[in-house]
Amino acid sequence: MLGWGLVAFGLVIALIATIILLRDTRWFFPWLKGSLGVIVVLAGLLIVMTGRSSLQWQAVSPDGPLYHLSVDSESEGAWRIELRGEGETLLLDRVVQGDLLEVTGRLLVLEVPLGGRAPSLFYQTDSVRGHDSGTGTLVQFRPGKSGRGTDWIDIWHWDRRLLLPLIRAELLYPLWIPMVEGAVFEVVLQGNQIVPIPANSAAEEALQQRQ
Repeated sequence: MLGWGLVAFGLVIALIATIILLRDTRWFFPWLKGSLGVIVVLAGLLIVMTGRSSLQWQAVSPDGPLYHLSVDSESEGAWRIELRGEGETLLLDRVVQGDLLEVTGRLLVLEVPLGGRAPSLFYQTDSVRGHDSGTGTLVQFRPGKSGRGTDWIDIWHWDRRLLLPLIRAELLYPLWIPMVEGAVFEVVLQGNQIVPIPANSAAEEALQQRQ
């Protein structure tokens, strides 16, 4: 009974408010027009920001890896990390210190307003860091706070703050592997984590060390 009473009370309030507004339209329709105009402008800016961000991010293919990751010795205690995309395109080349590699990433999900299509997924590598397992600074297997991206307007961070419509910014569990000379991995997205798949025997050795 309480629920139906609230429904009836709400309908009465909405009806009374509608009658009052329609009695004097001199201010109501200009205000409504201006409000709708502002909403359309904001929607246009949101679309521009989303499109600009998607150009800076990597579209996730459901059938392919995000990238190939290779580990090579640079000098004593230093390792060269390369991330390569389709067609051996170099995405990142960095030298890190330590014996344990951590790679973090961010995921941007664009929800499709029309039914029948899956959301579009976009990935961006956030950080590539080396750690010294001997000092006890092991990487915990949990999503950490992501750093600010390089976009002129970082739509990922805006969504984390404001919960923008049709956009979902997600943290990913980091990838971590021991450093082994010559190791090559295919890195794939599985749920909310980036997972290394060994592509050679050195990579298999690295994953065995992690276990």
